[in-house]
Amino acid sequence: MIISLRQKKQVQSNGRASRFYSFCLLTALFLFSFGSNAQIYPVTVNVQMPMPYSLNTSDYYNGTVARLIVTLINTDIQKPMLSVRLRMSIESQGAKLQSRDGVYYPTINLDAGIPHQVILGDLAPYFNIDNLNFSGITRAMYAQNGKLPEGNYSFCFEAIEVNTRTGAEPEAVQHGPTSPYLTHHC
Repeated sequence: MIISLRQKKQVQSNGRASRFYSFCLLTALFLFSFGSNAQIYPVTVNVQMPMPYSLNTSDYYNGTVARLIVTLINTDIQKPMLSVRLRMSIESQGAKLQSRDGVYYPTINLDAGIPHQVILGDLAPYFNIDNLNFSGITRAMYAQNGKLPEGNYSFCFEAIEVNTRTGAEPEAVQHGPTSPYLTHHC
């Protein structure tokens, strides 16, 4: 069989093009496979703190005006009803208060796509001194006056599925911890 020089070059260029397309296809499949392994969190958590901020933690769960608003949205259309509990942490450079595990916190039932706000009295169990772990500040200091030391604080809430006890929302960063500077005004 005799192949002309022109036919030989055409076969070689088709082979290169075919290898190039194969390489691109494999690279794309490889890159997309990483995205498919990412965990999808069915609950969006948004934390808002309207001004003025307070060092008194009781101001966040008592009163008539909400000074701390936690909005939860079930974004999983395959679970039209999702039951969650919250985990709270309040953190600054020198102090950290965090919800204790193994404590009863109210179950929050979320309908798919419908925002649910947790405010005032609903937040009280998370600020209860018996339900908190302390570091950088002692339990006695907190119990004495119910205030946080002055500083820049990060208020973070995480939704935990009741049935699986797994995080329905990643820690802090995605839902943007609210970071007010708390100071004492006389």
